[in-house]
Amino acid sequence: MVRGSGSIPKIGMHIFNPTTGRWDAWDGVLNTGDIEIGAVELKDGDSDVRADIELDSAKNALYVQTETMATEAKQDNIIQGVRAISGASSDGTVALAVADTWYAVPNSAPASDYMVVISKENAAGTVRWSFDNGGAPGATNGNKLTSDDLILHLAANEVVYFGSSNAGDDVNWTANIV
Repeated sequence: MVRGSGSIPKIGMHIFNPTTGRWDAWDGVLNTGDIEIGAVELKDGDSDVRADIELDSAKNALYVQTETMATEAKQDNIIQGVRAISGASSDGTVALAVADTWYAVPNSAPASDYMVVISKENAAGTVRWSFDNGGAPGATNGNKLTSDDLILHLAANEVVYFGSSNAGDDVNWTANIV
């Protein structure tokens, strides 16, 4: 065919015939439109458990019933687990008086789960933090405080530790029971 000649080339289609083992020419017509599918099953890939599919005639739609769907009781349990900050609060400053030494922040941990915000107040040195006060604060112990603030949700009676490469740095903190 010459490009731009205005004619559309005829295309041949072949279908494999498993009985003869050959490709046979096909001159059928493809109809487009709705396709009807019957007896479709959804099943668990690891077992023969099938999904319970029903028709919602009000919406002309299918829905799948499951025992794991959210229920009001399950949602209430989740909501109870996500508590807002509502309890007592406290705040203070921890002086990082000696270089390369860990200090607990807050000085005394609340007896309930709490949120704590820790901010660099004076930091001439490199301030690091850690959940474990092992070894001296440095490149191999603790995380460098790269921003001015750190926000943590801590369990009851837990603290986080801060240290600095410079004596005299300090951090401010504020805590609130959740």
